[in-house]
Amino acid sequence: MKSGFEKIHLALAIFTCAVTLWTLQLSEPLFVGAWLRPALFPDLPGRIGFALLVFVFCLSLCGLWIFLIARGMTLLRLRAVTGFAVGAGSLLALVLFDAYVRYRFAMIWGSGFSMEAVRGAAQNMSSLFIDLWRWYRADVFICLAGFGLTALLIVGLTALLRRRGTGDVGPRSLRRLLVATAVSTVAVLCLLTVLSTRISHEALALVKKTSVGYPFAALVSLASDFDRDGWGYFDVPGDAAPFDARCRPFAVDVPDDGLDQNLLAGDLDLSSLPDTAHPFDLTRTADHPAAFRHKKNVIVVFMESVRFDALTKYVDGQVVMPRMRALIRDGALVPQHAFATQGFTHASVKQFLFGGFHTTGTTVFDDFRDNNYEIAIVSGYNLQEEKFETLLTGDYVFDPRSDDELASWQQTTPASGLVRRIDSFLAERNTERPFFLFSFFIDPHFPYKQVNPPVLCKKRIAAGDIRPENSVEVRRSYYDQVHHVDRAAGALMASLEKNGLLDSTVVVFVSDHGEALYDDGHTIGHGIAMTDEMTRLAMVVVNPPIDVPDVLSHYHLRGLLRDMMGRTPSPSPRVVPMDGREVLQYVGSLRYPSQVGTFSPSRGRLRYDFKEDLLEDDATHQSIRFLSADQDDPLYQRGRHMIRRWEFELYSSLQKRHDNRSAVAALPASQPAN
Repeated sequence: MKSGFEKIHLALAIFTCAVTLWTLQLSEPLFVGAWLRPALFPDLPGRIGFALLVFVFCLSLCGLWIFLIARGMTLLRLRAVTGFAVGAGSLLALVLFDAYVRYRFAMIWGSGFSMEAVRGAAQNMSSLFIDLWRWYRADVFICLAGFGLTALLIVGLTALLRRRGTGDVGPRSLRRLLVATAVSTVAVLCLLTVLSTRISHEALALVKKTSVGYPFAALVSLASDFDRDGWGYFDVPGDAAPFDARCRPFAVDVPDDGLDQNLLAGDLDLSSLPDTAHPFDLTRTADHPAAFRHKKNVIVVFMESVRFDALTKYVDGQVVMPRMRALIRDGALVPQHAFATQGFTHASVKQFLFGGFHTTGTTVFDDFRDNNYEIAIVSGYNLQEEKFETLLTGDYVFDPRSDDELASWQQTTPASGLVRRIDSFLAERNTERPFFLFSFFIDPHFPYKQVNPPVLCKKRIAAGDIRPENSVEVRRSYYDQVHHVDRAAGALMASLEKNGLLDSTVVVFVSDHGEALYDDGHTIGHGIAMTDEMTRLAMVVVNPPIDVPDVLSHYHLRGLLRDMMGRTPSPSPRVVPMDGREVLQYVGSLRYPSQVGTFSPSRGRLRYDFKEDLLEDDATHQSIRFLSADQDDPLYQRGRHMIRRWEFELYSSLQKRHDNRSAVAALPASQPAN
């Protein structure tokens, strides 16, 4: 078998290329016949060119992988033929594992699912993987079985090579493998250079999305980072100032320094920003102590993943949230344009706590604590696991760690259990002090399996059956859990009435974000897109002493509560329209978003995609390439205004963190840092 190893190398490269091209289709709806993302490669030559690029890349990667393992085993005085088999088998296992995981993600969460967006936004990736284990053990076992079969394949391949009389992988075979790897690597670099700028940038971005492609793409990024600022020429978006280390994509734009650090909308000019209170709301409520003139009791209840439409939804003729609707009929206020800035719990909670995009300094709990309130936290989530334990502190704290009613396999406390604890707190609290209570009802969290008796469905859907073709059953299970949140809300109001606190307590029910339920046919969940389904909030305010703005987000809530306690009460509070106010939104993290956008009732949603350099107006369906657009174009002007809003929020949040650290460092040793 003179060239047996070269044949195996070529076959593995072809197989890896085919699987890689197939898994990349999951970025678009695979099941409607997508081929190499036609939105990015509209013509056949572009698709063929990209397929050739991926093949040459796979040829290089396979050769390098096998060579390193075979050479390493030779140095360890093991038979190199075994190393060759182990290298080929392990790469095959990695490729198949990557394909299976991507396929399952696409089948469950839809073709638009982005692990990159989740990774950029999630505060606790370990909890994410723990949840995936809880929900999809069967898939994990399938992966383990696959690795076992791959191990058997490695043993069989090794035996076959020995039977064919190869005996060992000699230096000549390894040299040929190394030469093939080097040649193919140079070919990849040449293809990236020769292809058009758009194709090359998108090609590298797509290859980088695969587990087998990430190391190579990272190498290309490093090699093309000429100014060593951490951003390469072939990254997406590319570094338009490749020899200026001061400027790169996603750099923090320092205001009024004459330099456009992030290469987007020119230098951030603070004097060009509108009035700080309208429509940008740039004022920071935590910059001065809270002085409450009125000391009503306050309860804020976050409702996990409750969509705005749940307030008016029917399932088979049954109202999903009848108690909320009753509160609304009795005068509770409902802002129609409340939006999460990002569809993830951590961002929403922290923005509420700090009153902005910053995550240092005082919180809303400090506002009430400074005014002699008793503080209570009652959470369905484990505060330690969710990394909220240091932020959510009070005189009375309850979470699943202290829930002796939970079975050993239960990880969260249902809303019905939380209300029983709230009722106990209200009955036993210190009546000489007003109270501020924060609670988190988590029942509708994916995969909608909280322990509650089914009401709107006969049986809740199993996690393994959550797929687009089962969307009707998925929605029933979801709205059934929302119904139990509504029941708990009714029980909470009944407890206030029983304890004589109904008229003296302001209650704010607000969801942390929305939830897509295959509304587009193929996407479920939250946090991965900037849509109404994922970001529009259900919000009901009971007994508000003042007017409530119609347009707001979680970062407005702290200021709203301070105003409720500090301003003169209104004789007839109402929802106040604020057409000029814009809610900033983003996908990913505020530091490295994949998209930023703004929403206002009068103009709809405007979004900018950094990778595509695409500015889109959802209301008019207009779109332009921002960086090459006519600067007199009204859409460009709106986009520039929006990007500067994001730049300011990012700069001010980082500046606030720096100022807080400096202040803490300057404290004398005898003065504790609060």
